Amino acid sequence: MKLDTQLEVRHPEADEVPAALMQGFEAWKIDRDWQWILVSDGKVMAQLLTSNMHGMLYMMRLTALPEAPYGWALRLLRQAIRDARSRGLLGYIVLLQDSTPEQLCLMRIVQRHQGYLEPITGVLACGRLEVR
Repeated sequence: MKLDTQLEVRHPEADEVPAALMQGFEAWKIDRDWQWILVSDGKVMAQLLTSNMHGMLYMMRLTALPEAPYGWALRLLRQAIRDARSRGLLGYIVLLQDSTPEQLCLMRIVQRHQGYLEPITGVLACGRLEVR
């Protein structure tokens, strides 16, 4: 990353997030109050999709473009946690797998900050409500 890069973490404007970061979520109704983006030199490079789940910040998806600057995930997560705390949320929930080094690293960070890890097996199941 060049030294004069300007980084900003904020909520996006309408249609500001690149399609590459929305793959698989195109049909979702995204509440921009619970979506954070990382902007580097005026270009959206990464995003964090979350929701308020009964007073907990549920982190659903963390994605970035390949050219995202070093430290992009940490910047997004720190800002989302600060904003969630200021909104009165009590904590956070995130589903992690132990199959990638990045997610193992996130597990260690959670533990270092007195978070709780509950080992589980199974699947995340989702369905449409209009199906009979």
